[in-house]
Amino acid sequence: MQAWLTVILAPLLVALLASPALPAFVQSSRPSAVHLIALPPAQGDDPQFNDQSGGKLHAAAIRDTYAYSVVGGWLTVVDFSVPLDPVIVAELDVGSYQVAGLAISGSSLLIADSEGLQIIDIADPTDPRRVGFFDAQGADTIGVAVSGDLAFLADAEGISIVDISDPTRPSEVVFLADFVWFATAVAVNGDYLYVADLFQGMHIIDVSDPTNAAEVGFFDSPGASWSMAVAGGHAYLVDGESGLQIVDVTDPTDPVLVGLYDLANDDLTAVAVSGAYAFVADAVGVVHVLDVSDPTAPTEVWSYPGLALGVAAAGPYALAISEDSLALLVDLGGSLTIGDFAVYTIFDVADYTTGVAVASDYLYLLDFAQGMDILDITKLDEVSSVGFFDAPDAIASVAVVGRYAYLAAFDALRIVDVSDPANPIEIGALPVEGEAVGVAVVGGHAYVACGWEGLRIVDVSDPANPQEVGAIASQDYTSGVAVQGSYAFVADGLAGVRVVEVDDPAAPAEVAVVDTPGEAWSVFVQGAAVYVADGTAGLTIIDVSSPEAPQTLGALDTPGEAYKVVVNVDDLAFVADGLAGLRIIDAADPADPLELTSFNSSGAAVDLAIQGNLVYVADDWGGLIVLEVVYESGLYLPLLLSGRR
Repeated sequence: MQAWLTVILAPLLVALLASPALPAFVQSSRPSAVHLIALPPAQGDDPQFNDQSGGKLHAAAIRDTYAYSVVGGWLTVVDFSVPLDPVIVAELDVGSYQVAGLAISGSSLLIADSEGLQIIDIADPTDPRRVGFFDAQGADTIGVAVSGDLAFLADAEGISIVDISDPTRPSEVVFLADFVWFATAVAVNGDYLYVADLFQGMHIIDVSDPTNAAEVGFFDSPGASWSMAVAGGHAYLVDGESGLQIVDVTDPTDPVLVGLYDLANDDLTAVAVSGAYAFVADAVGVVHVLDVSDPTAPTEVWSYPGLALGVAAAGPYALAISEDSLALLVDLGGSLTIGDFAVYTIFDVADYTTGVAVASDYLYLLDFAQGMDILDITKLDEVSSVGFFDAPDAIASVAVVGRYAYLAAFDALRIVDVSDPANPIEIGALPVEGEAVGVAVVGGHAYVACGWEGLRIVDVSDPANPQEVGAIASQDYTSGVAVQGSYAFVADGLAGVRVVEVDDPAAPAEVAVVDTPGEAWSVFVQGAAVYVADGTAGLTIIDVSSPEAPQTLGALDTPGEAYKVVVNVDDLAFVADGLAGLRIIDAADPADPLELTSFNSSGAAVDLAIQGNLVYVADDWGGLIVLEVVYESGLYLPLLLSGRR
């Protein structure tokens, strides 16, 4: 659960993308988001960008606020100290096409490749220089770890321990050939070297005196050991289908399994640890972010579907490495932050959960074909149904005002007394022309979106005797309406948004139309802005400060089909985006809405309601999803780097 952003570099792609929690802090006045930004080349002396076509991103590392990656034989350095404006500051031809790993020690970047070990001076990140090379003269290098003046270079035949105290003249101290069968990963912590040994497990080697290295401990894992990280007295061993084995190594001579994280359907392939979080890649490329503050009970807090082949972590940052992209994940600290969702419950009470409204301590949940469930939400971990209204026909939408629920029920507007939630009673109904699919109630009038038959205005001052007093025909399919002051803003499908003066409800008059780029499904009005869930076009924002001359301010194309939008007091727009789930968008600058994060639900998000930091999503066949979104003034942005040239 977290948030991330996307930015495009030329020719390297860089992106800021919104998603869950990690360990140290890049702060911004805007929450994290997904946003495309055309990024210029480095400032000053422009690096000579190579002209190779294609190339795979092999490995990456971070030091301070610089990201280092190797793709297509070139090292690229990106400065992301200003998260919304990352800049390529350098490129260097290193000629490495089969990179096994990167590691940083002081001002040296180590690149382990098929030939051996390259040493790059990065004292000035804008001017990296190749200063040394160690020829491994063995099998292809598999991984590298570094501690002080020693580098540990693993290949299929053993481990080279290399003295890098003089980066210009690296020299082998010793080659350890007798400790492992097939090394797949190495890590070093203090005086101990940890080696993942494919089908053998994990070796712990005392390297306090490298020339007299000795194995002091061994952990026999049940599966195939592919990756490993060591932090905080624990080793995190990725063991294929046996999951993530968390091993207490405070006594290196007696490693003890204390925790396990396993996926039911996918093998795990890579791991990195940063602070209180472990980042684990699975066989389909999803990175699972685990809270390991209690190593005996690792808990997944978010996942990043980035087609990751590997992961890396350094200080406050973690990286998800795919074949053509690098995602930088930034720690959210100890609390959940925007895009860091706490899923309190998934409440499946209906065959098709198609509508939702919230009022006080109760949630009103629509099952398209069955009726309306009333849920007690005073305890989010114990959501319970307290009442049910069995409607005679399908219900498309609900609005709750005071003691009444107003149901857009296709053939009629139905008014239900919900003052006793355990015993909802219909007290009035009005048959309508067309299909009642949306409803808003303001003052003593209900404004009913009636599909092909347009907007119907109903006097509900006497709920037991609702009376239609006015109507305006549709131009396409009227599915949503919002009212503010003297105006109703009507979502009219392919006809866009219509502005209707309703000073006299008996004589509504259209005063303007805005042709939106998509199919307007619903609208939300706040202040001088109308927010449109615009179908396949995503979110459209319209300035209605002058209702008779509305102007489109901005738009953001979401990946799904936007059915519903609600905006909170902080100008965060929550969009029910169909099969693309819930999208959270910063609309503080309506000319440049910025997606902060998303939650991919199991069904199709078709409606939502918000109450404080809680978001209630009607997820169609996925039931009800209750999410908490916590955000603070300091928000943490991840960065996505893509190396496709």
